[in-house]
Amino acid sequence: MLYTDTFREHHGEDAHHRIALSAPLYVAETDAAAHRIAEPLYREYLSVWTQAASSWKDTRPSQYAGYEAKGRTDARELRGFDVRRQGTAVIGLPESVVEQIHALRESYGVDTFLWNVDFGGVDLADMEPSLRLFVDKVLPRL
Repeated sequence: MLYTDTFREHHGEDAHHRIALSAPLYVAETDAAAHRIAEPLYREYLSVWTQAASSWKDTRPSQYAGYEAKGRTDARELRGFDVRRQGTAVIGLPESVVEQIHALRESYGVDTFLWNVDFGGVDLADMEPSLRLFVDKVLPRL
């Protein structure tokens, strides 16, 4: 992984790096319910993100090499976006969320998660049950 290789190059082979991942999180009693509620919110989140990233479109600062490509994503391109296969959100029933978190840890070496629980303009009525399920049924299994 680029991050790990770069970190070790600058801090030595034995240095311990920390990787934090910020991602939208939504937990429901079933995968179907979680995706029914969260997918439109995630699409809105991505739409807002791409609008904000568009300010990078013509920017080429050396400190952020590669970021200029982030501004080229158009929200219209997200219409066919498959959240389940391509997304970075963690969405599902508690068991599925636990599996997704373990997979992220395994794949990317993530040891800290910064959960975005209010993504896409979710209201409290939908967010609160998700948080309760996360605290009651997901956290104890991590």
